[in-house]
Amino acid sequence: MTKRLALAVMAKRPQAGKVKTRLCPPLTPEEAAQLAHCFLLDKLEQIRRFPSVARFVAFSPPDAEDFFHAQAGEAFSLLPQRGVDLGERLSDLSPVSWAQASPQ
Repeated sequence: MTKRLALAVMAKRPQAGKVKTRLCPPLTPEEAAQLAHCFLLDKLEQIRRFPSVARFVAFSPPDAEDFFHAQAGEAFSLLPQRGVDLGERLSDLSPVSWAQASPQ
């Protein structure tokens, strides 16, 4: 049995004042959010280039699924992040993505 590889992007919806805040100043909150959006699109494009992998976007906040579906399209499975900190969110993601990546 061959296992597929899984690649996941941990992503937060780029909202002014909520992302890349350490860049303010010199950037405005709106510019920082725009930069975060560009980084997200770049990373999704990079991962699309990997053939035969299971692709995931683990997104936050929980109500951002429509936004991430519009960005990632059908090439990625979407999973809401769960946990109070990054460690918990990563720990939660691993078994879900590995289970979905395994051949049936």
